[in-house]
Amino acid sequence: MFVCLFAGSANAAEIIVNGGFETGDFSGWTATNNAISELTPHTVSGAGGGWFGNTSPLSGSFDAYNGFDGDAGLTYDLFQDVTIASGVNAILTTNHRIQYDGFGITSTLDRIFEISILDLGGLLLANLYSESITLNGAGFTDLGWNNQTFDLSSFAGNTVRINFHEFISEDFTGPTNIEFDNISLQTSPSAVPEPATFALLGLGLAGIGYSRKKKKT
Repeated sequence: MFVCLFAGSANAAEIIVNGGFETGDFSGWTATNNAISELTPHTVSGAGGGWFGNTSPLSGSFDAYNGFDGDAGLTYDLFQDVTIASGVNAILTTNHRIQYDGFGITSTLDRIFEISILDLGGLLLANLYSESITLNGAGFTDLGWNNQTFDLSSFAGNTVRINFHEFISEDFTGPTNIEFDNISLQTSPSAVPEPATFALLGLGLAGIGYSRKKKKT
């Protein structure tokens, strides 16, 4: 007798709201800075925006961007709070694009971009990704779209904050744009047999035992 073990539906569910910014605004997101002088504020628009005038959504009609430049100590945060159900696998996909021009300006401190998981009070739970941007007079550079994938299954059963953070370390040492698009958090059931499946397995094993016993008599 053959008993098939399988979990429930493996269909993935998207739990990020407005991950492609196709509403044309920050619906579902919170976009903040610490009110220090900046180059370009948090913005959602179509292609052709930003300081360089050449933003280009990875897909769809819109993406989000900001200047990633300003006075020393300026910070930007873009985040969304999500609840990850218990007993699921959770995969986060992010896409960002950084462009800069050092304009021949000497600088010694990098700008920092980080992707992290926080609790709802802002406490760091996990640093997923960190990137240092070195300008120091460099010419125009487009780093292109950077795709990252992270397994957040360990946070199943919790509400957490997905946070994109930027820190500017020196005063206006060259214009920089950062874009965001196609941010996704998909969950799917873990591959664990459901209770009904265990019951079927028990009946199957019992049937096998009975069949063997009957053959011996």
